[in-house]
Amino acid sequence: MNVITFIRVVLLVVIFLTATYWFFDLINSNLFNFAAPLAKFITGCMHHIYNQDIEIGGVSFDGTLLLFDIFALIVIFVLVKLKPYIQIVDDKIDDIIGILKKNDEKRFNNVLKNNVEKNIAKNNNVAILIELQVKNMLVDSFWGGNPDEGMKENLEEAVTQLYTAIKLKNYCDITKSDGKLLVLFSDFNKIDDVLSCINSAKDKTDSQLKKKKWKLITYIAMGVYSNNKELGKVYNITEKLIRLKIPDEMLCLGDFNIRYGLLAQKEYQPVLKGVYTFAERCEVWSLVKKN
Repeated sequence: MNVITFIRVVLLVVIFLTATYWFFDLINSNLFNFAAPLAKFITGCMHHIYNQDIEIGGVSFDGTLLLFDIFALIVIFVLVKLKPYIQIVDDKIDDIIGILKKNDEKRFNNVLKNNVEKNIAKNNNVAILIELQVKNMLVDSFWGGNPDEGMKENLEEAVTQLYTAIKLKNYCDITKSDGKLLVLFSDFNKIDDVLSCINSAKDKTDSQLKKKKWKLITYIAMGVYSNNKELGKVYNITEKLIRLKIPDEMLCLGDFNIRYGLLAQKEYQPVLKGVYTFAERCEVWSLVKKN
């Protein structure tokens, strides 16, 4: 529509210049001679198409410019009448272009998503870091008592019970030290099986400790990687997640969450815990058992 408006404005200006020049030239006035080059150019072009002299009072003169102005006015009139229809066609073209752009964006996003998923699917190795703490429920600031008495023995008992339970999964490599367990395995599809084992052993151990008036507190962090060269980096990430001190939650970053989303069947639901700053700002997720 902007092009049509531009054409109409240009034609109106040309009509004004040529008609005014033609009139002043007719009365032998030089007032509008600055428009002579334009008028001569149009006259020369029109002579290739049609040449007509006009005679008034026995005086003959070239009517080419007048004919051009009449033709230009007809063009302007036609453009004005066609404007609503041209607007409809223009809107249809915009709609088609919009649909094509959306289809291209959707196709591009799908390709990008598939490439990302393929790259993430290569991360098949899992590292799970578990930190255990025990607390004497009979000791507090009001009643007093020694919170460290019996802590070492009960913590060692809790670590041993979880270690023994997870060790039954023969595809897992597990190490323990200073109240921590590091679980490694190379098949991400077994993640739900391992997490269920950890939760079951944790609940059983906590139940046994409660009989002695002790409480088990667990901090769990998970990471995913493609090869052993990345294990050190992933271990550092799990340690940072542990330091958030969110008890009884199984924490992970966005890459683990995306990889977990590629599983066909899932027993856990990712829940966003918040955005934290490590080396950079990261989304921290927690895997929660589905009802």
